[in-house]
Amino acid sequence: MLLRLDPEDDGTTLLMLRHSAMLDAEDFARTGPGALALGWEIALLALAAHTDGWQATCLAPIPVPTPHWLHGPQGARHVRAWSVRWAAEAVAAGVEERTARQGESETVRRYLEH
Repeated sequence: MLLRLDPEDDGTTLLMLRHSAMLDAEDFARTGPGALALGWEIALLALAAHTDGWQATCLAPIPVPTPHWLHGPQGARHVRAWSVRWAAEAVAAGVEERTARQGESETVRRYLEH
């Protein structure tokens, strides 16, 4: 894993995160990159919620991703949106769209059924 924080001229900080993992090929074929990536999405949302860094740019309170929130309507919307984005990233990287959309659905199922 590579994590890099770079200060920007406007006072913000650029975060770069690269996470490589060896995954079971069959499991990856079912879920695509979203199943692993959503864990980072949730962790970064938690970081944003505990700092005031994103409040000014989001212009809305940042939700704290508790298990209760994650399984509620707002958390489910976030999980679905993140899954759609990761499926689109997979397609852009050359994954067949049908496979990426299957991964999108499976990722949503895994996160919302627990």
